[in-house]
Amino acid sequence: MSQPNPSPQPGLSPKTAPAVVGAYSGGNRRTLKKRIRRTINLASLINIVLFSLIMIVVLSFLFKPMSAFTANMVSHTVADSMNGESFLQEQGIASLEQFDPEVPQAAEWRTRMEQAGKIQTYLPLEAKEAIEQELDKQHQERTHPAFTVNWDAEMDVIDIKVEIADKVVFTNKERLVMLNGFWFDKLSHFYNVEASHPLLDASGKQVGSVTAVVAPQVTVVLLLAAALLFIVLVIVAMWITKLISRLLSIPVLTPLEQLNAKIRAMADEDYESTMNSQIVLNRPFREIEELAAGTNRIMQKMKGYNELLRHQKATLEEQTQILEEQKQTLEDQNEELEAQNDELFRSKQLLQEAQRSVVRSERAIRNVLDNAGQGFLTFGPDFRIDPDYSLECTKLFNKSLEYFTFPELIALGDPEQQRFLESLLAKMFHETDPYKRSVYMPLLTDEIEVNGRHIHIGYKLIPNANDETSESFMAILTDITEKREMQSQMEAERNILKMVVKVIVDYGDYTECVRDFKNFHDIELAELLNGPEPMRTKLLHVYRDVHTFKGNFAQFGLTHVVERLHALENELSELLRSSDGLTLAEVSGAARRWDFRGWLQRDVEVLESVLGESFLVQQDVLLIDKSKIIEIEKKMLAILSPGECKLLLPDLRKLRYRPFKELLKSYPDYVAGLAERMEKLVAPFEVRGEEVVADSETYYDFSRSLIHVFRNIVDHAIEPADERVAAGKDEYGRIDCDIRLEGRSLVVTIRDDGKGIDPALIREKALERRMASAEELDGMSDRDVIQLVFGDEFSTRDQVSDLSGRGIGLSSVRAEAERLGGSAKVESTVGVGSTFTFELPYEELTGLPDIEFPVMIRPLIDHTKSYFNECVDTRIEAEDGFRMYATDKLALQRVTAFVTVKGALEGMFVMTMDEGLARTLVRGIVLDPLEPAEEEALLEDCLAETANTILGNSFRMFQSLADFMLMEPPITFNTEGASVKYADSEIWTCRMKSAAGELAISFVNMKKTSA
Repeated sequence: MSQPNPSPQPGLSPKTAPAVVGAYSGGNRRTLKKRIRRTINLASLINIVLFSLIMIVVLSFLFKPMSAFTANMVSHTVADSMNGESFLQEQGIASLEQFDPEVPQAAEWRTRMEQAGKIQTYLPLEAKEAIEQELDKQHQERTHPAFTVNWDAEMDVIDIKVEIADKVVFTNKERLVMLNGFWFDKLSHFYNVEASHPLLDASGKQVGSVTAVVAPQVTVVLLLAAALLFIVLVIVAMWITKLISRLLSIPVLTPLEQLNAKIRAMADEDYESTMNSQIVLNRPFREIEELAAGTNRIMQKMKGYNELLRHQKATLEEQTQILEEQKQTLEDQNEELEAQNDELFRSKQLLQEAQRSVVRSERAIRNVLDNAGQGFLTFGPDFRIDPDYSLECTKLFNKSLEYFTFPELIALGDPEQQRFLESLLAKMFHETDPYKRSVYMPLLTDEIEVNGRHIHIGYKLIPNANDETSESFMAILTDITEKREMQSQMEAERNILKMVVKVIVDYGDYTECVRDFKNFHDIELAELLNGPEPMRTKLLHVYRDVHTFKGNFAQFGLTHVVERLHALENELSELLRSSDGLTLAEVSGAARRWDFRGWLQRDVEVLESVLGESFLVQQDVLLIDKSKIIEIEKKMLAILSPGECKLLLPDLRKLRYRPFKELLKSYPDYVAGLAERMEKLVAPFEVRGEEVVADSETYYDFSRSLIHVFRNIVDHAIEPADERVAAGKDEYGRIDCDIRLEGRSLVVTIRDDGKGIDPALIREKALERRMASAEELDGMSDRDVIQLVFGDEFSTRDQVSDLSGRGIGLSSVRAEAERLGGSAKVESTVGVGSTFTFELPYEELTGLPDIEFPVMIRPLIDHTKSYFNECVDTRIEAEDGFRMYATDKLALQRVTAFVTVKGALEGMFVMTMDEGLARTLVRGIVLDPLEPAEEEALLEDCLAETANTILGNSFRMFQSLADFMLMEPPITFNTEGASVKYADSEIWTCRMKSAAGELAISFVNMKKTSA
């Protein structure tokens, strides 16, 4: 039988299957042989190099103590020989001061000294010649002009210098080995170690010294020779490793090559010989042997499948005959089924009865929904409202909804709003990510006004009743007209908070107004009515006073008394019309009905409920806990609008501010006590300057850190009384502390007339503590040098006391000033005194800046242009600025991003662009090549990132409003041909264009919730 053709791989056509096999036949150049050998070679190289580097580093540090030991041994030997009595006798002198190296008796001594510095004294002659040859060879191979070798035949390697009575009697420095070059100089400086021993006279007094230094160039040469030796060893080791890697790879690769030959035979369709033969490998590893065994089992199974197919063909022929026989049997059974049909008819009648029961249940459920007080309707991806909506929907819209789509019903005849809802709903139906759906959900219209009633719309995704694989939207319609009444109650609560803040801030004016009001209705009203003027004049006078009090109380937000005084004005107007016929008794009777105290008391009770009953204990003093003020601030942020908070919070926070002088009032007494403790005289002083109020919590840590300045002045600067008198100063030291405002900065100045700061001492301590190099200190002026006193751990004291010496004090003062965004500096004159100046940022509580459109949002244009220019490499041309168009609708392009802004600036940032620019944006952000379908998938994500970045960078320009602004995550979707409507809002738009396409950025200044 012919061999069957192997079936192609799943997912590949027969034409493409051979191409796929060919792709694996030889295109991959990465072989296991190369990988094994390279891995072994690389591992060995790393180990050898690391070992060599470690040994060189160890030797480089061992050579230094060896050089020191050798120099010490030589200097000690020479000094001992010259300090001995035999040396004096040999030279024929009585003491070392009489020694003259030029006399003949000293010739032998000079010879010994010269031999002591030569290398042959310490190395065999063969080693010397080897070193000379190696250095000559290196000199010939090097071409660097800065490297020279100067090694004469004498080869002095130890510098010996003998000094007697400040006179050098011997030195061999000019005969030392000289190796020059940049790196030789650096290493020579490291290995330059001197050893010195004294020369003593008979009485033990030092008369000279012997100094020995091993030539550092010799140590460097030895180090380089060791490095060269290790390099040679590395090269030899790598050749050995390469040979070993070849030997180790043979047992691994040979079995694999045998297995590959068998598999290639199968790939060439040689099934017969392959299935009838077993794969036999020579000395394989266990894993490869298991792979070969598995392949043999596969071939055996393929052989069995082939035989099985032959057998099944014969079986099918037999079954065909059997089916013919069964056909006759089925015809017989058909007659039996007809009999069963009668039984099925009776079952059908039972099912119909069950269906009627289901209908009754459905009617019961509908009855519940129709009387739930809410409307329920559903719609699917085609947006058409399902016919099973509740009766309440018909009542709310006053019409049948069967022939409407949901966007058409909700848009109320606005085609652009309808397209926007259709685009948004289509996006949500196709979106499967629950989080993204939750982000899109707030964009759906949640409230409409129909037939004079406010309808709230809630949304919920539910399974589709007709198709279990899809979903439907359920809209829940609720009449919230009564909710508006509750909002009016909330407005009353906000008015109460406004009243509380105004009373607290202008408490003096409030108490004066209340006092005048009480005086008016207790005394002045009776005096006016009983006066000699005509009745009309009296009533006019009362009318004017009542009108004035109404205006005054309205300024403080007192609602009840203002309403009652307004009603009293109406009553007085009526009395004025008939004033000619009125008597004093009639007017007095009317006046007795005017309950002025009761009208005011209702507003006072409201104030007491918020501020506590103790806030009016004293007529001219407001008593209120700080916690109460903080509680009111939190309540304002929760209830009042951002604009109202922006106007009222700064004034309320002023009550928590204190004069800055109070933060420093403890320092004069502290200085006096410290001076007494240190037995120094310091004149009493006061903190002088302007009356500046500030937030004590903001400046508290800085004010406490100033203790280090006052302590350093008393400890370091103020001299003892006797020194001050000797210097021509008053025996009492003087300290001044001033506070002043300079522009928008708070400046604190602390002066003393002490000994000042010595720049030379600062330089010495800074160099000692390694705060700067000698070159850096030499390049600094004295004024810059003394600023180092603010450095971490800097102190001029060598001993640490309980007051100073740790170098932490002044650095902490500067740290606190810089934490506030300020600065610290010091000026000083030696012998005259020092002045410390701290400049801190200061913001007066004059209220937050007004938000002016479109100036406020101008940075959005600049950041949009710079973003596209820098990140997308696209030049954008924009209009001169934002413009407000006479419409409450915003036209959208291909894709749009919405970013909601809340707080002091409440609105929405919208960025919309056409398809050409959107795709350019994607290609600019994603650097890798993309297919059109991939670009389409990334359009929304890239636009969201762009809008978020541009708005976030623009927010940094609104620093004064940072605490009152919030930016929510961006939302993007396809909006081609759609528009969005924002009722009663200002829409500021700037249109832009580029070579790639057009875009528009808009800011919707919300005045109320968008439609």
